[in-house]
Amino acid sequence: MAVIPPGGSQNRGFQSWDDMGLWQAGLARGRRDVSPEIKQKVAALTASATTPLEKMRAIASFAQREIRYVGLELGIGGYQPHPAPQIFAHRYGDCKDEATLVSAGTWRKTICLSYTTTRWWRKIMPNPRGIYCWCGRG
Repeated sequence: MAVIPPGGSQNRGFQSWDDMGLWQAGLARGRRDVSPEIKQKVAALTASATTPLEKMRAIASFAQREIRYVGLELGIGGYQPHPAPQIFAHRYGDCKDEATLVSAGTWRKTICLSYTTTRWWRKIMPNPRGIYCWCGRG
């Protein structure tokens, strides 16, 4: 199986899931860096939380309530998340942006989340498990 990433050529594509994962990791590198504003918000959201699960729920709830979903899948933007400080400042983003912001906030609270791929890839590259989601799981 070979899948050609955006901007790729017929001579170079994903030959394995590892290849695709490395490509996605490169696109997301540095995007979960937190700003002082994010640190302050995470501290306020989790001040009364006593367990990692409560902290994660508080941060996820904020993202679900306060970050408007806007999905403009144009060019590399369909694959690369925006930087967490930008998502936080503008209060909008698509699913990978929300996952980026949540994982940026929770990572600083000792809950490490990572990306996974969504089902839409199935049209391009079948997954034997058949399930994907841009979300976090640590």
